Amino acid sequence: MNDSMISIYMRQIEKIPLLSVEEEKALLIQASNGSKSAKDKLIQSNLRFVVKIANLYKNRGVDIEDLICEGNEALLKAIEKMDLSKNVRFITYASFWIKQYMKAAIYKTGRAVSIPQNKSQELKNTKWKAASLDQPFNDSPDSLTLMDCIQDEVNLNPEDECINEILCKDVKNCLNKLKSNESQVLIKHYGLDGKETMSFSDIGKDMNYSREGVRQMEARALNKIRQMEEFSDFEINVA
Repeated sequence: MNDSMISIYMRQIEKIPLLSVEEEKALLIQASNGSKSAKDKLIQSNLRFVVKIANLYKNRGVDIEDLICEGNEALLKAIEKMDLSKNVRFITYASFWIKQYMKAAIYKTGRAVSIPQNKSQELKNTKWKAASLDQPFNDSPDSLTLMDCIQDEVNLNPEDECINEILCKDVKNCLNKLKSNESQVLIKHYGLDGKETMSFSDIGKDMNYSREGVRQMEARALNKIRQMEEFSDFEINVA
């Protein structure tokens, strides 16, 4: 799918009307009851957002059409995982799954693009023309703006707050399914209780285990988590 094909695809999906809050809620309820037509309509009405996000991850070793395919699959996963008790729009929740699927695809290729050091310095020395943060990239009413691509390093936006809440709930559920000593090792090693992270040696001293015993306990715990439904779609990698 070249740039012209992407443009044709975008023109086609932009004709699909967006859903109102009420329409979306009704379709989510129907989808949760197994309605395929409701799932299809939810997916179709959000396809343009998948392309937006795919454009943020292009040129990282995965063709944009493959990123779009991953994102479309993520929409279905989001429908299946969506908690209807949460007062958030579907795309706010789905964007997490879309990004997760795309990042996983990039990770699996092992061909993420890196910038050579000399080029990196060259970019730093380049004088960029000032631009308005809310200026769209093109004339499309759904075009991304520069602000959409800049991450706020200080404040969480509503999307991230929602994602954090959902992830915290899933992490707690997973820890509760582990043996007490396994969950404690993970909590201490990764600082899941908000405290400083601890080394295997320090955890061993604190819990009266050897360093190797702690390491093996963590490995067993992570293997169990990989098999759990909450994290079945995640790449859990430990350095």
